Amino acid sequence: MFRFVVILVISFFLTLAAVYPTSAKVAPSSTVADPTVEEGQPPKAFPGFAPKRFGRASASAPVSKPAGKCPWVSEIRDRRLRAMVAVTIARESGCNPRARGSSGEIGLAQIRYEVWGPHLKKAGLIRRKADLWDPRTNVRAAGWILSNLPGSTREKFRAYNGSGKKARAYAHAQMRALERYEE
Repeated sequence: MFRFVVILVISFFLTLAAVYPTSAKVAPSSTVADPTVEEGQPPKAFPGFAPKRFGRASASAPVSKPAGKCPWVSEIRDRRLRAMVAVTIARESGCNPRARGSSGEIGLAQIRYEVWGPHLKKAGLIRRKADLWDPRTNVRAAGWILSNLPGSTREKFRAYNGSGKKARAYAHAQMRALERYEE
C-alpha cells in the first residue's frame, strides 16, 4: 500500500511539473539578437501574445489546421514540408511562439537545443540558443530538422519525438493530423 501511495504522489507531481513549468517564458520580438538577454534565456516581451504555461502536448492532443494561427509556416515553399511543420507546431506548442517545454524545448516547434543546436549552427540557421525564440527561425529550424531526418514521413515524425512507444504513438497521431491537414 505504501508503494502505491508513493508512486501516486510522485506521478502527481511529475504531471504538475510537466503541465505547469515554474515560470512563464517569452520569446523575442525580432530576429536581431538582444544583447541584454543571457544565453539560453528568452527575452522579456513579445507583443501581441499572452503568456501561457504548459508542457509538451500529448500524442492524443487534437490538432487543427493552424495555417491562419501560425503565419510563419506559410514561408516554407515545399507544400509537404509546410504541412509537416504546421501539424508539428500545432501539436507541440499550439502555435504559441513563447512555449517552453518541460525538458527545455523552445518555441513553436519545441526544439531541444541540446540535441539540435550543433546541427542548426553548422547549417547556419542559428548562432546561439536564444535565436530559437524567434518564430521565423524556429519554423525554419523545424523545417530543416524534418527535411534532414532519414526515412518516410512517419519515421521522420517518430525521430522528431524521440524513440519508444510514445514516439510511435506520436508519429501515428501526426500522420492522421497530416492527412486531415492536407484535405
